[in-house]
Amino acid sequence: MKEKNDLLTEVHHRVKNNMQIIISLLSIQSRKIDNLEAKEAIFQTQSRVRSMALVHENLYKNLNFEDMDIFDYINDLVREIKGSYVTSKKITFKMDLVKTYVNLDIAISLGLIINELLTNSIKYAFEGRDEGTIWIKLSENEGLFTLIIEDNGIGINNSLSKGTGIGSTLINSLVAQIEGTYEIDSENGTKVSITFKNKV
Repeated sequence: MKEKNDLLTEVHHRVKNNMQIIISLLSIQSRKIDNLEAKEAIFQTQSRVRSMALVHENLYKNLNFEDMDIFDYINDLVREIKGSYVTSKKITFKMDLVKTYVNLDIAISLGLIINELLTNSIKYAFEGRDEGTIWIKLSENEGLFTLIIEDNGIGINNSLSKGTGIGSTLINSLVAQIEGTYEIDSENGTKVSITFKNKV
């Protein structure tokens, strides 16, 4: 068992390092490109790879190779995303997360979903405003999880910047992967609610 754990630890460490190499290569490539849309696409890809690398980093640290401490993971992920974006706006992040473990595959999908939704809020929710608040909530009730990403911005229908649509397609695919459902409320800001069950 010890040899197996040692091997898995090394595997996750190497996967994390390989993903860091990919991020660095993308950064080098970005510096050679003048097109702003292409640069943004590369930056988004880096952000997505970073969210997956964090999974392997946490597995490597905690030596749990089947389930993910979702509380620590989301906190780390939000910190990474906040540090990645330089903005003149004062954006406050508020978190209310259940302390529990979720299946590894679900954790990876959740990380990518959170990355997309937070990125959209940071980039588009507060157009024409100096400040705003983003809430990240994860709750559990009798085995059913609810993830809520909400902001008090201008609302998705009022944003002038629609993006490429890749993020929406990715979210649809990821929610389907975890066999979840989701709904969007854009009446006061934007609120995305995703419900799913943990895999045993």
